[in-house]
Amino acid sequence: MPQMKPMNWLILMCWFMINYTMFLYNLYFLNILPNKIYLLKQNKINFILKW
Repeated sequence: MPQMKPMNWLILMCWFMINYTMFLYNLYFLNILPNKIYLLKQNKINFILKW
């Protein structure tokens, strides 16, 4: 394996950080957002039932 240049290392680190943040972002959206939508739907149904 050849010696890595500092520039390559920097790009690699940035790439990993971007992937990591995207991963967290996806986790957040996949878990929190559907729950919120589900709760909103539940609230609407309850509201309609009450009305």
